[in-house]
Amino acid sequence: MANETRINPTKINLAKSTNYRLNIHVLPETQFWLTTCNLPTLSTNEVLIPDPALGNRYLPTNTQQVAPMTVTFLVDEDYSNYMEIINLMHKAAGPDMSKRYKEGETMVSTGSLHILSNNKNVSDVVFTFHNLFPTILGELQMTNESTEPLLTDLTLQYDYMTYQSGKPL
Repeated sequence: MANETRINPTKINLAKSTNYRLNIHVLPETQFWLTTCNLPTLSTNEVLIPDPALGNRYLPTNTQQVAPMTVTFLVDEDYSNYMEIINLMHKAAGPDMSKRYKEGETMVSTGSLHILSNNKNVSDVVFTFHNLFPTILGELQMTNESTEPLLTDLTLQYDYMTYQSGKPL
């Protein structure tokens, strides 16, 4: 029993589900405080290789598919973070052609998902999504029957994700 490792509950900080912040680099002044966030699915297909001696074998293809990232964020009282996403989407595919991105302008950005400590301090864990852009902005359900803050869903597409941490894997 002397060598048994015991967990000391006073030294464990459990991850909390509201301690996530998304920064979209083309919106440097805007914060997205997330209530839910899922790291997206990453998949690769296989190629069937017929082998007369061993039967069918499979090898991975050289491409990956990434599922969109969906988050739920708190809308600020001025609706500025909500409107910033609408403006990004209008610049890509909005009704006013004169306000859309011009030839040569970039429509994508980098986004950083920060995993925060329980005190909402920035931790060493950051997931970076490259070539990120919004594809779906969810509805805002407004009611005078609730005291809960306004939340909405946001779906973002990206090319690939990288991970950074001050701790080695």
